[in-house]
Amino acid sequence: MIKKLVAAGLVFGALSGQAAATTLSTDLTVDNSFQLFISINDSLAGTPVGSGTDWTVTYSFSGTALTPGVTNYIHVLAHDDAPPAAFIGDFTLSDANFQFDNGSQFLVADTAHWRASAIGFGSAYVTPVSFGPNGTFPWGSRPSIDASAQFIWDSASPCGSCDRYFSTAITPVPEPETYALMMIGLALLGFVARRKR
Repeated sequence: MIKKLVAAGLVFGALSGQAAATTLSTDLTVDNSFQLFISINDSLAGTPVGSGTDWTVTYSFSGTALTPGVTNYIHVLAHDDAPPAAFIGDFTLSDANFQFDNGSQFLVADTAHWRASAIGFGSAYVTPVSFGPNGTFPWGSRPSIDASAQFIWDSASPCGSCDRYFSTAITPVPEPETYALMMIGLALLGFVARRKR
């Protein structure tokens, strides 16, 4: 019986490990420039995904693999040369194995699900302010970015020639195989406890 339970657990583990990695697709721009990272530590920038130096261009990045089973963070290091300043974008996950802070697989730049810092990633976060949705003056409509995305910054009074740090979390969603493995483990523990008695 124990051998059968262990074998079943190994099969479930192998099947769950064969699932394709969840990937992130992004459309964004920053007035004036940015660097985009994916990290498993909110205090570290992480792995570079891409960058952009022209706020009139929408930069698109796809196929960015997330680290399975742990919280990942989208980090945007935004640079402003002179006011006005804003970050805008939308973000999509390839499957339901992860979710954004809003509980879905799609997120836009907004004030509810992003944090901003003037110091660095992982410290002194504040709730960003919104200057309005995509289409707002003076930036106008940024193509390929969702209409509900907001132009956001850390404050209503952007500084000149400064860096700002934006972060949001992507959390793993337990797969059905994980629950099955847990049940098998509990059954195995119960069986062993009964045998010892």
